[in-house]
Amino acid sequence: MQQAIRIEERQHLSKFVSPAVDKKTPFYRWYLYKHGYSRSLVNEIISLLGVREGDRILDPFCGSGTTLLVAAESGIEAVGYDVMRFPVFVSNTKLLRPRIAAIKKYERFFSVKTIDAIKTKIKFDISTINKVFDKKTLNFLVRFREKIRRIDDPGVRAIFLLCLLKTLEPVSNSKKSGGFLRIVEKENLRKRDVLRIFKKYLAEVKDDIRSNEITFRGNARAFVGDSRNIQPDEIFDAVISSPPYPNRHDYTRVYLLEEAIGFDRNDREIKQVRYKTLRSHVEAKKQFEAEGYTKPKELQEILEKMAKKELNNSKIIEMLEGFFEDMFITLKALKKIVKRGGRIAFVISNARYAGVGVPTDTLLSQIGELAGLKPESILVLRYRGNSYQQTVKYNKDPARESLVVWKNCGH
Repeated sequence: MQQAIRIEERQHLSKFVSPAVDKKTPFYRWYLYKHGYSRSLVNEIISLLGVREGDRILDPFCGSGTTLLVAAESGIEAVGYDVMRFPVFVSNTKLLRPRIAAIKKYERFFSVKTIDAIKTKIKFDISTINKVFDKKTLNFLVRFREKIRRIDDPGVRAIFLLCLLKTLEPVSNSKKSGGFLRIVEKENLRKRDVLRIFKKYLAEVKDDIRSNEITFRGNARAFVGDSRNIQPDEIFDAVISSPPYPNRHDYTRVYLLEEAIGFDRNDREIKQVRYKTLRSHVEAKKQFEAEGYTKPKELQEILEKMAKKELNNSKIIEMLEGFFEDMFITLKALKKIVKRGGRIAFVISNARYAGVGVPTDTLLSQIGELAGLKPESILVLRYRGNSYQQTVKYNKDPARESLVVWKNCGH
């Protein structure tokens, strides 16, 4: 029987939904995932769920590791997963604390001359990379990366690579915009400019480590893995995460430069990851059977209404069907590894296509119940505006961005 869903306004937390408030927060600022949330929001959720020091939490969509860092600060054990290598790398690197002396030891060997002395030739078969970098800059970046790989201290090596990957967007003709990596014209930069930007980011890392403003009392670690097929050996007290929103954002494109240059991904490998991601965008493909899943009546009615509209992509309906199937599979998998009485909390946003609203939060609450969880609440964190096209054509009707909470009442 479907539970009554309690919806409450919590808009005093609205500014914490964005990671922008952490742009000066030590360690968190090392890399801010544009589609993440803030340290303050995770602290609020930890308090709401009653998670205490010594507990264990899971983040199956770890992004840039905010949940993991907050947990480690709070004396909470944490494990994170992501299907892409780059967010897992970012999360784990933010947890490192090498000695300042070790960073300085290697930093002094990095100059335009010493980087140019590295002999390596790598060609990328990804058209976007060849469009957003001129040949000279791309070759310099590859030599820079190869020099970093020769650092024998793993902690320093990871931090140098993170700073280099953070440099990619500023030195390229690209800009992360919504769910896309857009090609834009920028002023051509010289090699010394690339090095200058890298060292600016590295200086922030050194300042944060030197300040020792945030200390870790709990262990945290991220791994490459799929939320629909997580099988850790331990049981968790809670889950705190934010799944990809069903808004067609394809993170294998948004973070294409970092994945390819940082981890030698070729075009075929990037596409394979793209197809295996959660079906929140139109290119992802079905990977798992949703055994026991029944499409909510409300969702069926929404899709039927949408089918009568003129959509800008014919696969949107298929994508939405797949998204909710995948979230059922995810929630069913999480139920098995969250203790009895433990809670699962997801930050999620509603969507709108061709003027038809998709109440993702209430639909997910119902789907969690179908997966065996007890819906507890939907807390509205803020209202997001629609795209310019949606606003002009269908009038502005902001979409809720909410925290959906379930309780595991038994196995």
